[in-house]
Amino acid sequence: MRKGALLLTVVFSLALFWAVAHHLRPGSSLAALREFDHRWTAAVLALVLVNIALRFSRWQFLLRKADIRIPARSSLTLYVATLALILTPLYVGELFKPLVLKNRHGVRFRQTLAVVILERYFDLLALFTLALLDPRGLRAAGYWAVLAAAVGIPAAAMALAPRLRFGTFRLFSRIRLLLFFRASLRPSAEVFTALSAPRVFLQAYLASLAAWAAAGLCLLLVARGSGIAELGPRESIAAFATATSAGAATLFPGGIGATEATLAARLAVVAPPTTAWSAVLMVRLLTLWFGVVLGAATLLLFYRRFLGVRLEASEEHFAEIAPVYDARIPEHMRRHFLAKKVAPMQAALDEAGIRGGRGLDLGCGTGWYAEAMQRYGHRVVGLDRSAGQVRQFLERVGAGTAAAGDAAGLPFCDGGFDFVYAINIIHHLPGRGAQTRALEEIRRVLRPGGLFFLHEINVLNPLHRFYMVFLFPVLKDIDEGTEHWILPGEEALFRGFERRQIAFFTFLPDFLPALALGALRPLEAVLERSPLRKLSAHYLLVLRPT
Repeated sequence: MRKGALLLTVVFSLALFWAVAHHLRPGSSLAALREFDHRWTAAVLALVLVNIALRFSRWQFLLRKADIRIPARSSLTLYVATLALILTPLYVGELFKPLVLKNRHGVRFRQTLAVVILERYFDLLALFTLALLDPRGLRAAGYWAVLAAAVGIPAAAMALAPRLRFGTFRLFSRIRLLLFFRASLRPSAEVFTALSAPRVFLQAYLASLAAWAAAGLCLLLVARGSGIAELGPRESIAAFATATSAGAATLFPGGIGATEATLAARLAVVAPPTTAWSAVLMVRLLTLWFGVVLGAATLLLFYRRFLGVRLEASEEHFAEIAPVYDARIPEHMRRHFLAKKVAPMQAALDEAGIRGGRGLDLGCGTGWYAEAMQRYGHRVVGLDRSAGQVRQFLERVGAGTAAAGDAAGLPFCDGGFDFVYAINIIHHLPGRGAQTRALEEIRRVLRPGGLFFLHEINVLNPLHRFYMVFLFPVLKDIDEGTEHWILPGEEALFRGFERRQIAFFTFLPDFLPALALGALRPLEAVLERSPLRKLSAHYLLVLRPT
């Protein structure tokens, strides 16, 4: 969408909104702004941001389950930008997402389109569910019966009848006249099938419920700010859900007209008409129009990025952040993690009788771990895909050697190392195939009796997994949100290796202040020895080639 077209759409929708405002309550629009107690504004906007954050998390979750891996910051920017495109009629603005992901990341259009369609479906399902909280919103029985059939039947089919999921697509392959569409529909069918798994379906549905419940509570706070005390949380959420779904059914930009009329009719039951309209106007300004302004600002700011060519590969991301890589994690936490990871490696090497050995730091980064291992007398060679990281490695380690290279094709001779360690590296490789090739290469360059230390993020803890998948890539910009996590028990991935040891460690977050670190270290030590250790943030696998 061009800038001029976006501006024209926003102006048209704003004019339509204002026309509806004056039609419902002539001359009251500006008065409503003056009557509202703006001390409630910050709380309402906070709930709006919660709604956006939950919907973005659902978007990222569905993308990952469809095996569409997009850098989290790029995905967040795109998601926020499309908030402005809610003003496009017939939801055509939703096509912006698949178009951008196709141009920038090479994702097939129909794959992302399937995710977008399911997003809108989960919104509809959640809104229908929340509308049921208030029976007074069900007077239009015919409308709700149609909506229940449209939403409930597919939901039941996806959740309860896996063999029937999207059988229509399979039927196409048996009808000769539709064979032409088979290839083009397959990407969408595969995504639909993956995302209709009961567990995925339930998680996306619950996230949708939470997101729209937060939006519904905006109406409650606006009602309080408008002096309406008779409206409770349950009624507010149900009224907002009913009005939003009614607006969506019109296919008008932002549901303008139907949403306002439905809200005004509901609030007129518990408040004078002028007060009711004051609340309607404010809730729409603080929900719909706040999101539009936020999205439009993002879209205009990153307009050229959205229209650009495909993004660089992941290794270029690490090359870009190489000059500031160390600053992403506070130094006291980096030293804490370093000690936690180096000590068990040295203990295992001592136990194996490897002293002063030759080691390979796979994905060496800026050389923190190689520097520590060299203090124990080992000779460490660094390898990293980022030339910028390699330069920083050489500056830090000094006497060491390092090269730029690929884990799937190590530029070293067979059996040339006593040990190899990969610290939070393997999960960056693009898929299980690349990870398997890297492990085969590691086994090749290890001498008989050598050790491989696999340090990985532990995502057995669902809270830590959520942090690493959705928050860490946005806050720190080290990981990109495209990682393929490795679980400790994935035996098939470690064929050709004998497992010698597994250790779970670290519970303290990377953003912990220095003063808190000293106070909480004893608690962390207790957790690392307790049955809860499997919920730690990191784990170490000590492997020996067979």
